[in-house]
Amino acid sequence: MNLVDQHHHDVAVAPACDALAVSRATWYRRRARNAKSVSCDGTSLMDAARRFHPRRISCLDRTRILKTLCSDRFLDMTPRGAHAALLSQGTYLCSVRTMYRILAQSKAIRERRRIATHPNAEIPRLLATRPNQVWTWDITKLPAAIGGYYNLYVILDLYSRCVVGWRLSRSESGALAAMFVRETILAHGVDPDGLTIHADRGAAMTSRSLSQCLADMNITQSHSRPRTSNDNAYSESQFKTLKY
Repeated sequence: MNLVDQHHHDVAVAPACDALAVSRATWYRRRARNAKSVSCDGTSLMDAARRFHPRRISCLDRTRILKTLCSDRFLDMTPRGAHAALLSQGTYLCSVRTMYRILAQSKAIRERRRIATHPNAEIPRLLATRPNQVWTWDITKLPAAIGGYYNLYVILDLYSRCVVGWRLSRSESGALAAMFVRETILAHGVDPDGLTIHADRGAAMTSRSLSQCLADMNITQSHSRPRTSNDNAYSESQFKTLKY
């Protein structure tokens, strides 16, 4: 095996293996297993040495090309646009295809700008140890007999699952939601300082009028995560029971 390794550049692998009574498959398998080192472009050092071409771009040049394409000047440009801009000032780094290849190897082909990332929204976890501590509410549509829909506003007590307030209306708005929540709190004589009201992110739930009403009454607001439909599960489950 070592003789084949030493002379495989000068002597073909097949005759050398036949002369030494060595299986070619075994030699190739051992060669692939031992090729652990990796060059700058992702190929093994053994393959890189065998395939070396005089016009091959060196690791230093690859690093320079990558830094140029990821610089502030070319962040908003495609490799083709950057290639044209460099040519216009008399600079040639490499071909457009090589630019794409170098960016792909660094996983920078899709987006090279520093884009703001939003952290994952915290899962709302509400615990009620007594009645009138946490309320959850939502709005659903009920078909009318003549045509159209009614909007059903329902507030549930999280501790007892009882309906503490409901309202049927032809329209859905933040003003009606604020009036509905205020009337329900006054009807039950609940202390607003110790009350938390949870809802999803519908237009009425996040409206300015409702938010101002809850802030004036010193009530803690809680909302579902964006684009998450199961963070208001108690109200959704109650609506399904009501309809089915």
